[in-house]
Amino acid sequence: MKDNRWTLFFISIALVLLLCSAPYYGTFITSRMIFLNLPSFTHQLQHLEPEERKEIRFGLSYRVFRDMVKDFDEKNSKNIIFLLPPTDYVHKMHFEDIDIPEPSQFYYFTGINAVNHNSPNAQNANWVLDVIPNDISIKKIRSKQHIDSLLELYKPYNN
Repeated sequence: MKDNRWTLFFISIALVLLLCSAPYYGTFITSRMIFLNLPSFTHQLQHLEPEERKEIRFGLSYRVFRDMVKDFDEKNSKNIIFLLPPTDYVHKMHFEDIDIPEPSQFYYFTGINAVNHNSPNAQNANWVLDVIPNDISIKKIRSKQHIDSLLELYKPYNN
């Protein structure tokens, strides 16, 4: 009986060594199981706050939109409907790192309602993410002509 245990033990060790030498499985086993990917693991332990984890996961876009909420809180704005420009337009204005989310994801980031530029409800927007070359700001939409000019500007970028 003891011989069977030792035989099975050596077979299992040989099997693990064989899997470690295989290209796909070897990378997985050494990075995930054997060494537990310690740098990534310790990094995650240091950043346990939900805001920090969201920032790591969603990147620059999350930070930009979260900072916008601070501006709205300072202005005590209510009933905000935000007009989101097309991502291609934002990239053309030299902001390649920022991706414009869907309105539901924007709401998740900020707690503010938003509409896409090609939405039938785009006329209801009262704030806009104003993107010009090398500058992003938020502006209040003051008239129907202003929103019409923005929608006309975004028209070539309809997806």
